[in-house]
Amino acid sequence: MNSDNVIKITVVTVVYNANNTINETILSVLNQVYNNIEYIVIDGGSSDGTVEIIQQFNPHIKFWCSEKDNGIYDAMNKALTHATGDFVIFINSGDLFYSPDTLSDAVNKMTDVESVFYGNASYVNDLVNLSTWRGGSFTKYRLSKTNICHQTIFYPRSIYSKYQYNPKYTLLADWVYNMQAYSLVRFTHIDQTISYYDDMGVSALSNDDVFKKEQFSLIYKHLGVECLVYLFCKRLWKILSNTQV
Repeated sequence: MNSDNVIKITVVTVVYNANNTINETILSVLNQVYNNIEYIVIDGGSSDGTVEIIQQFNPHIKFWCSEKDNGIYDAMNKALTHATGDFVIFINSGDLFYSPDTLSDAVNKMTDVESVFYGNASYVNDLVNLSTWRGGSFTKYRLSKTNICHQTIFYPRSIYSKYQYNPKYTLLADWVYNMQAYSLVRFTHIDQTISYYDDMGVSALSNDDVFKKEQFSLIYKHLGVECLVYLFCKRLWKILSNTQV
């Protein structure tokens, strides 16, 4: 923990050509009541006016850059090298903190700077004007089936300063990261909605073929054989339930 004994939160925004969303995302960070925030913005070399919007907030951003990268996880790794907070959370362009009190409320629930803390999210799909709640507590069995929304996760320095995202998983490296971290530190659920998550992002519109190919070996390696048995039983039950006699 930092010297004045107040938890320091590093908030990271990764963005590329998102001039229609970046302003609102930045404001959701800067309008937080909690003031011990280190804000980092990593732009992938935007050419649509995004950079000019970021520059308007330059006095309030601890570090930002705009340069070509190798995808979202390469940009997230770049941000981790500049982070100095007790915890780091990613609120990428298009995502928003749930309210101005989000961080102040969350910090009050963080009792251990060595644990991962995670909350709930509201998934927003503007195309169909739909908002869906997602959250609750995760066990390793649930994590083997679905991922924790990374816009709700506060990673402690003990994790993010040692481990990076593997960019070969182009869309689901954060799921692999959570599997890896689950066996290393305690995961604690905060019963609080942390963010609005943009459900029309790139991860919702594409597939991660490398992850699909290695999914079961990753689960076995990081979560154990019992999780593979769990998934097999879940799938078998689904097949049997859908079988018409």
